[in-house]
Amino acid sequence: MAQTKKSINVWEKLLISYDFKRVLEIGTYKGNLSLYLLLYCINSRAEFYTYDPKKLWGGSLLKNNLSFSDYYYKWDVFEHEQEIGDIIQKEGMSIVFCDGNDKSREFNVFVPYMKVGDVLGVHDWNTEYSSEEDMRESIDKYNLVEILSKECDEEGYLRFFVKENINTAEHWDAIHKSSGKFSAKMMYNLFKLIPEKSSVIDIGCGRASLIKKLKLEKECDVYGVDISQFAIDRLNCEGIDGCVVDAENLDDFKKTSDVVVISHTLEHITNDENLIKNALRIAKKFVLIGVPNGLPPSEVKEHIRAYDKDGLTKMLLKYSDKVEDFSKGDRLILKAYAKDNI
Repeated sequence: MAQTKKSINVWEKLLISYDFKRVLEIGTYKGNLSLYLLLYCINSRAEFYTYDPKKLWGGSLLKNNLSFSDYYYKWDVFEHEQEIGDIIQKEGMSIVFCDGNDKSREFNVFVPYMKVGDVLGVHDWNTEYSSEEDMRESIDKYNLVEILSKECDEEGYLRFFVKENINTAEHWDAIHKSSGKFSAKMMYNLFKLIPEKSSVIDIGCGRASLIKKLKLEKECDVYGVDISQFAIDRLNCEGIDGCVVDAENLDDFKKTSDVVVISHTLEHITNDENLIKNALRIAKKFVLIGVPNGLPPSEVKEHIRAYDKDGLTKMLLKYSDKVEDFSKGDRLILKAYAKDNI
């Protein structure tokens, strides 16, 4: 292997510590590390892919018996970026290892496709083959956190990062303090769907443009929920009730309302299905979901996933027997009825 002897110790700890669903190796070279990773993937019932534009690996009895060639792609990864990105974004944890001819570029090109919880590794860290300086912007932008630091320091050439969810209370406090951006088109589309004098809970209310408008113009009884203390403090100062709650942790949330709104929030949540389940639990009549229509996560650093109408409708129908579509252009808007109100 074109690795140090201690590299296997690092890989072993990584692979036993995570419930991964696939490993993508960029840079097959002689195929020896590839063979180790393939064996581990087979044992873990995970997928394995290895890419190299030059076939430098030779056959062996073990490689032949494992049909190694079925896992090898003679690709220039930059020419197949989208195909590889689609594999990374499949459900379940992906481990991507950059060990080709341009490691820094590989790192920067594929980091936007990483999901929360995915791991991105690089060989020849901070050498002439991969510059930390060239990757630092991506590390910070996509909220990558270094893991196995001690083991990698002892090995000398490896670095691994896990992508964490950037959507923390501190992050959104800063966003709301600086701009408080809200999609006016989405707000007006949702506003029209909510009856006058309804009770409304807005999960992920942010600067609360929607519920303030509902209170003023439709005499709705409104309530805001947000992860940001700044957003809720501002809301309270304007005479509207609300509470600081992480939208992923609503299992114990008791308040109910006629309508529950989840606008520009679902795409930021790791456990989106649990949020939908809880929203339909606390809604007396219906839930309104508003998300970008098909916008890939690579374009917005706070976004964890993209949605399309069919996929989101299917998820909603697990907890609702009727879903209506009010989508407009790049805005996906679905109305899911609480089961007792169909």
